[in-house]
Amino acid sequence: MGAAAEAGERRGYRSDRTTWRVESRMTAARRDLILGGVHRPSRALVMLGVAVITASCMSAGTPSLSPPASAAAPTTRSISAPVVTRLSIPQQTERVRLKVAPDHEHVLVWDIDAQSFTFFDLQGNVLATVDGRALGITWAAWLPDGSGAIFANGPQVPQPRELSVLRWGRPRVDLGLALAPDIDGPPQSPDGDWIALFVDCCRRHVVAFRLDASDRRELISSAAPISLLGWDARSHVLVQRGNDILRLGLDGTRISTDLGLPAGAHATSAYLSDQSPDRRVTILRVAADRPLSDSFNGFGVRSLIDDSVSEVRPPRAYAIGWIGGHEKLMFPWETVSGRRTVTAYDAIMGSERPLGVIGDGVPPSAVSGRILLFLGEPSVNAGGAVFAVLRLGLDDGYKNVSAGIDLDVSPFPLAEGRFLVYGRDGWLYVIDGEAAAR
Repeated sequence: MGAAAEAGERRGYRSDRTTWRVESRMTAARRDLILGGVHRPSRALVMLGVAVITASCMSAGTPSLSPPASAAAPTTRSISAPVVTRLSIPQQTERVRLKVAPDHEHVLVWDIDAQSFTFFDLQGNVLATVDGRALGITWAAWLPDGSGAIFANGPQVPQPRELSVLRWGRPRVDLGLALAPDIDGPPQSPDGDWIALFVDCCRRHVVAFRLDASDRRELISSAAPISLLGWDARSHVLVQRGNDILRLGLDGTRISTDLGLPAGAHATSAYLSDQSPDRRVTILRVAADRPLSDSFNGFGVRSLIDDSVSEVRPPRAYAIGWIGGHEKLMFPWETVSGRRTVTAYDAIMGSERPLGVIGDGVPPSAVSGRILLFLGEPSVNAGGAVFAVLRLGLDDGYKNVSAGIDLDVSPFPLAEGRFLVYGRDGWLYVIDGEAAAR
């Protein structure tokens, strides 16, 4: 596995996206409260692992804003359901590295000494094992939808390299020479059947590969370097070339949209920093030959909504994560009478709907269903043996819970109020936020 991959294989890995992508399933009981998720982990999830730790609630949390004087004094309640569950997936060590898939439902275990790659689901089932030494594999990354992995053979340099793909229940197939993607995996089409890759070291030629190796199509050959960004909802590959965004179809169609940069500014590169679950909204960071803004470290930030491009202004709220097709949970900076209204922001319509009013001022680490999770003790510290939960529409502030083990600070949202998180002991755990909040 290359240096980039090893850099990503650190405990508490999180992506470079500016917000967590949160996709949770809607249930009838919560329809009027918050959009629910699209990920559906098995109901056997609470039975996972070789050890179950029943967490105990601590006395009141330490919110940054005092609750109303009329609020009842918090009490410690016993919890009958499992709250923190250790998964039956190997422990991460200096010689065994773990990487959670972008869909948060699968885990790659890389044994450095054996040069083997083993893929697990969250129930601890082995999906595949690949002998990296026998096949000459030196690098691996997830496919973004969690359906398999992409491998590179041979030395890390020079690029391009021989790539192959393994999807669960299917034989490994060779794709041919291409530039190995970053640790988050290659841009993948909405139907999951295609990926787009550079096929040259200079990043000027993009080819779409069908994952069963039955087809490949050249999408663009440019005289100057370009940026490969991803796919949109209509199965177009998004590419930045100069001051334009190109939408490239597998059928040869090409749509060009101007980035709307200031007069005299010339874009030099761009990358996709966030995208809605339905792919209708894409957030780009654009670098140019001069600073494009006083914020965002000088990057220009553009929002692609279907066929339009607009500038993104510095927000007045924390964007916590996506909670539906193109709705994002927003945690406001400002208070009204010492309280905050958490909202769902529709990135296409530009409208907001309230989800709950709370008296706590600490933004959560992640959201799943109606549960806000903070890893650590709000207003005191991040990480450690305490986490805090809050039920939107029901609770005024966070409730502190003792985990019994030290947790890292980068959770992966699952569905129905559950979260996947690394322990600092090297094990993976699932937090049941609904059980913890009761």
